Amino acid sequence: RALRRHLREGLEGVLLVLNIDRFKLVNDSIGYGAGDKLVVHFAQLLKSMLRTDDFVARTGGDEFSVILSNTSTDDAGIQAKEILRALSAREFVVEGKSTHVTARAGGISLGHYGKTSDELLSNVHIALGEAKSRGSNTYCLFDDLELRQQDSLKKMELLNFVSKCLEQEQERLILYY
Repeated sequence: RALRRHLREGLEGVLLVLNIDRFKLVNDSIGYGAGDKLVVHFAQLLKSMLRTDDFVARTGGDEFSVILSNTSTDDAGIQAKEILRALSAREFVVEGKSTHVTARAGGISLGHYGKTSDELLSNVHIALGEAKSRGSNTYCLFDDLELRQQDSLKKMELLNFVSKCLEQEQERLILYY
């Protein structure tokens, strides 16, 4: 709702999506209760680092979305990197076990690379995916990426083509990349 309101009212800002690294490993090694407590700790850290007019929501198991209102992409990048640094510097004690956690973040300017919340979320996840490919404690802004939606569509077309070839039991498929 907050994202749709920003789009509807034409408000400036940046959407960040943050994802905790190796969250599944925490769940598998320490337990799901520990994972839940880690998410709570992460949410508290996020809230403590944001302004009162910013919006934060848990949007997945280990994923949070943040709307930084009236914020430039440069300032959002600084904020995202500060959050990532603060998270990695913090020691979390959960179920009597100490762990250090890192995260990754993707960002996108509101209203510039998507006219709907679905388009913005799709594009910010492209940025998050790029951040994941670059390693832990990484922030990637969609606005800066050479990877745009057209590249994603080309990849989807290629995957569909390969799937059709496999379904049709082609005797030979030669892949060049």
